[in-house]
Amino acid sequence: MGTEFQSDATHMITYFQNHPINYVLMTVILAPIQEELVFRGIVLRLFINQKRIILGTLVTSSLFAALHQIQMLQQPITDRVINYFVTFVVSVLFCYIYNKYRRIGITIFAHALFNLLMILLAIGIPF
Repeated sequence: MGTEFQSDATHMITYFQNHPINYVLMTVILAPIQEELVFRGIVLRLFINQKRIILGTLVTSSLFAALHQIQMLQQPITDRVINYFVTFVVSVLFCYIYNKYRRIGITIFAHALFNLLMILLAIGIPF
């Protein structure tokens, strides 16, 4: 099972190198739409409707960060902890944005922008 996850991460790097446009479309457009609809549009909104915004932010961000750990399973524990923490904090920011504006399109845009900036950093283009 561990080999599958490692090969998945390797597969994503190879996919980016061989199909950069598809990778960017997936990462900058499709993933933010899907993830924001689920995490902010459904999970967080359930808590907001019950007037439990802080708890909803913590639960949503924990789930969001946990989902993003799947690709990290073969990485050293320190990398996984850092990735979890950073992803959790970014999710808290997305929850704040959603709670402030109550418009899923704004969080989709913020998420897409964040992913684009991360891709640019990963390929060595400073901004």
